[in-house]
Amino acid sequence: MASSTISSVLSTYNTTTTTTKDQTAIDNDDFMTLLFTQLKNQDPMKPMDSSEMMGQIATLNSLNALLAIKESITALNESQTLSYASSLIGKTINAVPDTSDTSTIVTGVVTSMTTYNGETLVQIGDTDVDLSTIVSISNG
Repeated sequence: MASSTISSVLSTYNTTTTTTKDQTAIDNDDFMTLLFTQLKNQDPMKPMDSSEMMGQIATLNSLNALLAIKESITALNESQTLSYASSLIGKTINAVPDTSDTSTIVTGVVTSMTTYNGETLVQIGDTDVDLSTIVSISNG
């Protein structure tokens, strides 16, 4: 019963909230609002079990910790990708830009790197090359 009440309150909350924060995320304030709403609307003859409430709080804390870890890993991955791309500057690479046509190989010295729409690219002259298409790397 308690989980269905939380689900109904959460669905109402998500459809009526007009703030600019991410609607898929729930923070401690949101959880407390939901918990108080649930407690206020519960059946007095069947009060919420305190162990169930503690389990929900523990679940929220675990979820917050996992979200923080995910953000850290994402930032680390982006940093490593940028570091890798910048390390290619001055090196000669071979890349296959079109995986359906492996006979076309782009070869040249990497002159710069950039990010565009979340993708990290290196430049060979006027040609942008995605890092995933690089097949070989050699020094200058």
